[in-house]
Amino acid sequence: MTVSTMNSDLIRLLATREGGQVRRCHVLPHISSYTVGLHTYGAVSLLLLLHPSPSLALIKAVQWHDVAERWMGDMPSPVKSRHPELGQLYERIERQCLESLGLAQNLTSDERAWLRAVDLLELYLWCREEERAGNGNVREWTEGIRAALSGLFLDGDLPPRIDALLRQIDGRKELPRLSDHFTYVERDLNGPGEAGS
Repeated sequence: MTVSTMNSDLIRLLATREGGQVRRCHVLPHISSYTVGLHTYGAVSLLLLLHPSPSLALIKAVQWHDVAERWMGDMPSPVKSRHPELGQLYERIERQCLESLGLAQNLTSDERAWLRAVDLLELYLWCREEERAGNGNVREWTEGIRAALSGLFLDGDLPPRIDALLRQIDGRKELPRLSDHFTYVERDLNGPGEAGS
């Protein structure tokens, strides 16, 4: 079957699945697997946990914001920062890919702020997890992403709930790992004496 014989639903399905397999942060040695699919799952989870009532357009935008990396790869942020003309060109082509696939979403400025915030926060969490696993290679990235999140806060573009969570995360030397025994997780969620009720 050639692309010309596939219907648009199948093309979009393949694009989103293949896009999810793209390796992220490939220029940085890291311990865990990190793909667009893992990143997207984390970003959508953050959005659904922290946003009081995200629109369907915002959920779709977060879900599909990196699908174009299927064709373009994951351009490292330092390249985009040091060469803004490349970053702008990349973003324009990325938008064209999403529009061609029918996956582009029109967002309000508030929704764009949420997208940017959960995108950065998810990457920040991944870096912190890599640090917990002993990967010192990510330290510079962790600091840079934290600075970018602080910049969003100063610009008024960091949603308050994300800022509050970020402060809680920053208050810890490393992110803890949840217990393997769910009864302890229930206890921590519900308070002493509530687990298993």
